[in-house]
Amino acid sequence: YGSDINFLNATSLTKSSFRQLLRRFASYYYIPRARSRGRPLKLRYHHQVLGLVLCFYVGSMELSSLSMLFAVPPSTLARTLRRAEEALSKTIEKYSPARISWPSPSHQEELAKLVEAREPLLKHTFGFIDGKNFKV
Repeated sequence: YGSDINFLNATSLTKSSFRQLLRRFASYYYIPRARSRGRPLKLRYHHQVLGLVLCFYVGSMELSSLSMLFAVPPSTLARTLRRAEEALSKTIEKYSPARISWPSPSHQEELAKLVEAREPLLKHTFGFIDGKNFKV
């Protein structure tokens, strides 16, 4: 549903990339079977959980807004995010398309020249990362 642009805005992935990641993610995130008694689970499918954690990383919305968007109580949201982050970490651990690789020193110099040509105050800079703060 929706276009690649919608997926890119919400998750920073195309639909095909999302599906590829989802296949791996599903093996690390356990969703119990629906019970015949009691309240049904709020997030019953892997694509909902993966979408939630990716929206959390990509978006700048408050947890309360995310809670309303996915129709889950704040406590469920926090618990699901914690478990989903652990599963996502395991998912991408040995997944080569998700790895961060640095350009060679000579390529860094070429990129830095391009950046400086466009933005003269930025010297010795070959790239930018914007978003959440993560320890590297």
